[in-house]
Amino acid sequence: MNPRDVPAEGSNIGPNIGEPPLPDFTWPALAAYWAVLARASVKLPDDADGWRWRGAVPSIITLQAVTLALGELVKACDDQSPLHCDRAGHLIADHAAKLDRLWQTAPLPPALGELVGDARSQLALARSRLSPDAVRPSGP
Repeated sequence: MNPRDVPAEGSNIGPNIGEPPLPDFTWPALAAYWAVLARASVKLPDDADGWRWRGAVPSIITLQAVTLALGELVKACDDQSPLHCDRAGHLIADHAAKLDRLWQTAPLPPALGELVGDARSQLALARSRLSPDAVRPSGP
């Protein structure tokens, strides 16, 4: 299950900027999904692949949450938005690096590469949608 698969009542609402806002039940639904994912990870095989996937769970959850939050950022665009984008950028870079380290001896699964790419794309979109005043502080 991907965060984009969470259905909205009677519509096809997604987390991407430019799409309608997500319904209020999306975050709780995702939290429940992430809890299931974390619980299921303990049952992964006790081998190199299982350990990689188990180690990837926190990064998967973080990248999905950051991607969704960036999609919501434009709605609340204020003077803190550039700071939120910077923090998101650091989280994305940190967790992408963690995934790369986990898979340094094996190819990164395409789904994880897509997850990182989606987060980076959403960050670029969020930054591009910030008003020039929010991006450049006024003053001397």
